[in-house]
Amino acid sequence: MIRERGLYTLLGSKPMTEFDVDIGISNNVKDAREQWRKTPFLYQTTQDAHQVITDIEVEVTFEEHLDYWKTNSHLNHKQYWEYWSQIQADLMGKNFLMVVRGKPTDDQRLGLFINVANTVFLLKKFKTQFEQETGVSFDPTTILTEIENLDSFFWDKVFHNHYLFGLVLGFGEKNSYLYHWADKNLKPDQLQTICPNLLNIEVVDDLFFQKNLKISDLQLPLFGVYSIYDETLEQYRCERERIKQHFHGQDFVQLVLEHLKRDH
Repeated sequence: MIRERGLYTLLGSKPMTEFDVDIGISNNVKDAREQWRKTPFLYQTTQDAHQVITDIEVEVTFEEHLDYWKTNSHLNHKQYWEYWSQIQADLMGKNFLMVVRGKPTDDQRLGLFINVANTVFLLKKFKTQFEQETGVSFDPTTILTEIENLDSFFWDKVFHNHYLFGLVLGFGEKNSYLYHWADKNLKPDQLQTICPNLLNIEVVDDLFFQKNLKISDLQLPLFGVYSIYDETLEQYRCERERIKQHFHGQDFVQLVLEHLKRDH
């Protein structure tokens, strides 16, 4: 919730938060060994005499592979998802969904934490745009039930359209549209000319890898902004302060679970 910024979906205005479900290794040793055989590498960070930091790919043994993920278990999304998928039915009410789009054999699956009310409202608000881009006439509440269905023409269109995908991820209409427009009309090296702050600047990379994050470590959602002042980003700044206040002095895990279980 802190590392992936899911709190903005749990308590804020963000309709969905995406998360990785395939980084790491499986609890099943046979599956873990097969994964290692496919990619027997890990990334190591090096720093030269000029303080230049470089990530290099290093081949490792299976035992080294296991040891790395044991040491960095807090980053093992695959095991987290394997465990959560078994217990989430008992821990989540009707207000939220946590789903994965993709087959278990896919290399890159998409995990989604969904605030049902926020998403239905967004689909209703931008219904015309979604119907124009996908060619599908839909009911917002009904179409959301199809989100795990890989054969859903509507959601396949959404997740392959930067404008629509940006909207459901809560990046704002302007940011989502301009990224979609730039991707279709500009060369990669031209993006900087219209987007000097391609990503919001409050990202602290080291925090992502830290083991024990606190509510004070909560970062803003990460997305492209196209002006020095962005309304969507400022909205999240306000939400972040409210979220920090909400959890101040509280048992973080217990309070998160209480929100997840609520049906109203």
